Amino acid sequence: MKGITKILILLVFLVILILNPPFLWGKTISVRVDAGKDLGPPPKILNSSIWIQNLGNLKGASYIIDKFLKDNKPSVVQLSLPILQNTKDFEDFKETLKTHFSMSSSLSFINKAKEYNTLVIVGYDPCPMPEWLSSNPGNLEKVSDWGGTVQSCSPPKDYKLWGGVVKYTLSYIRSLGLNNLGYFIGHEQERDWIGDEESFFEYYAETANVVKTVDNRIRVGGPGPSWITAKRNNCDTYLSKDIRLKCLEDGGWADPENEPFIKNFIEYVAKNNIPLDFINWHSFSVLPSGFQNSVTLINEWLRENKLEDVHLYVSDWTYWTFPPYPDDILDSQETAAYIVNALYFMWKAGVDWHGHDFDVRDYGGREKGIKEIRNNSTFIGDWSMFTWGGLVGGGIIKPSYNVFKAINMITNDEGNRPLKMVETEFFNKENIVAFTTITENRDKLSVILSNYIPFDTKRLKRYLLYKVKSQARLLEEEKKLIWKYLKENQDNRGDEEVDFQQCIKNLCIKLKDPKKIEILNFILEIYKCLKNKEDFGRIRNLSAGLKYLETKELADTIISTIDAGKYTATVQIDFANIPFNGRTKVTTYNIDSTHGNAGGFNKNTEIKKTNTPCGIGGAVDCAVWDAKEKAQKGGIKTTEDYLLSLGYKENEVKYLKDIVKKCEKSGNIKLRLNKLLKDRDFKPTCSAKKLEEDLKETFKIYHKALHSIYYNAIDEINNWNEVSLEGSEVVNRIDIQNNSCTISLNMEPNSVALVILNKEPEK
Repeated sequence: MKGITKILILLVFLVILILNPPFLWGKTISVRVDAGKDLGPPPKILNSSIWIQNLGNLKGASYIIDKFLKDNKPSVVQLSLPILQNTKDFEDFKETLKTHFSMSSSLSFINKAKEYNTLVIVGYDPCPMPEWLSSNPGNLEKVSDWGGTVQSCSPPKDYKLWGGVVKYTLSYIRSLGLNNLGYFIGHEQERDWIGDEESFFEYYAETANVVKTVDNRIRVGGPGPSWITAKRNNCDTYLSKDIRLKCLEDGGWADPENEPFIKNFIEYVAKNNIPLDFINWHSFSVLPSGFQNSVTLINEWLRENKLEDVHLYVSDWTYWTFPPYPDDILDSQETAAYIVNALYFMWKAGVDWHGHDFDVRDYGGREKGIKEIRNNSTFIGDWSMFTWGGLVGGGIIKPSYNVFKAINMITNDEGNRPLKMVETEFFNKENIVAFTTITENRDKLSVILSNYIPFDTKRLKRYLLYKVKSQARLLEEEKKLIWKYLKENQDNRGDEEVDFQQCIKNLCIKLKDPKKIEILNFILEIYKCLKNKEDFGRIRNLSAGLKYLETKELADTIISTIDAGKYTATVQIDFANIPFNGRTKVTTYNIDSTHGNAGGFNKNTEIKKTNTPCGIGGAVDCAVWDAKEKAQKGGIKTTEDYLLSLGYKENEVKYLKDIVKKCEKSGNIKLRLNKLLKDRDFKPTCSAKKLEEDLKETFKIYHKALHSIYYNAIDEINNWNEVSLEGSEVVNRIDIQNNSCTISLNMEPNSVALVILNKEPEK
């Protein structure tokens, strides 16, 4: 982050907070549910929808997708197909596609998607082009840090051939029984596309038109940039010198007008009458209330271009902010609290669909590195909803998983009864959010609440910066002055550190307003505290000497904000117009530091204390390590038994099982077998061809046994009281009178609560 941006965030810290009501931490926060006011069925946005990066990430084991689809009924799933890049020709592509969809994880997904009538939106981006289809074949220069190359990130050399790929893909998937389909085009191509915007828009147009020839009901859209206002990269941002030169030779690939990628995309689609059923974009750690700004922008662009009935789709989102990665906060309850708040504000803003990151991993291998540093701990702060562990070693559910299960419980009735949203009001609309449903026969009320506030400094800064863009009421002239002085100071110093104190002084001289001068000087004190990581107790002392009411209110708000991250809030839910009286079962579930939180439990049980948020060597780690060891032993025992059943002698089995154990991929078997056949001590009793065939089958049997033993053990861990959502369940019974009741909850900062009122049958 540039020095100017850092200082701007700090500069506006207090200005932003004064524009919002105090957080009321330490006081009772009221939530009112009016069961008599029907808001219609739950929208698709309030749902456990996901983005699946690669079903192959699951290594052929279906446990993770099986568990998710058992606990959730996603309305929309974006399913990426990263299988095209390494194919040799069109026929090889067809076989690769069939193999991909024959994996156990793929079959499980297809069956549930058909059962739930899930909208499955498939696509090959980012950077899908193989050598036989790329307009830059053989050029393996890296475009980005994740591994995309010039070859794979280039347009197709033959749009007719590319159209054949798209047609075959959609026709094949339809043959599997998936008829509720969509196709996405583009995935952060504003960064990685080799060519200018016009060439990408042509790629979209050619692809979208082909999709509609397969079936006009298949929904198509794009362009999936990294964030809503992302712009096409300049030439100097590419890793390779050759790519930078190619970009310059083409006259640059960025938009000369410096307009957002999506804005230009919408204009192109409208002008050329190209099919567009949805607009999608990505979102990382965006302030929940900031989704309104995104929707306002897109709707404005759509309206200007006379485009209607276009669905708005946040197709790749998570609480992760930009580097570093991995990020421990992704394993924490703070992520769960953020998810509820984000979905609530997406709903209110008018977003139609979403796709939270499900199995996303970094192809640069950063997970593996941090896992080694942490002695193979289960918790490394990876993107996925389940902990990552390679072949085996992962699969533990995180708070983010539990919160989607809770959301599913409130928006999908287990008896498949229709649900209705009912009016839910709350005063603190920035951190405490809630929404409520009632069953059609009006015998069950369910409300989910979230108490979210950014905790770590990095996210707090991003949180504040976004609020500046969306809510700050600074005069345009004042904004220009701030930027002017910050820029001057940076230019004078010649580095990223800005003389913040001089900037404040210049602003105070120019503004000549005693109230603003006091506020700016107070901002300076906050800046010092943040920069030097000082205790905010000094701010409490300074607030006593402030002259103006505005600054005093600002100081009170800051103190309340700091306290918000430290103290438990009392939340009072007042239910009105409940459609039943009498004996009622009240069930509550919690996700916080000690409930539904595998990482928190691991930290609390680590024997040797570490500075990692989720600990190393705690109860969860030990159970996972034990499961992995038993699975490997069980897999090898199954291998031995199978080879012996085929008639191999014990001395042969000793060598052959070693090959199976060392081969992570079946393709390595032939290589290792050839090496073994050169070993004079190995005396096989059958041909090399039979050995290879038997080893390949043995490899499958080994992996099936390995996965079965391992994931059975993992499922037991995922059902521990400290790990699962169900483990937090508390049941009480109350008598409802006059169709109303009040329930009080104590909620930690960054926690989620689910409260269900069930009318009990009369005896």
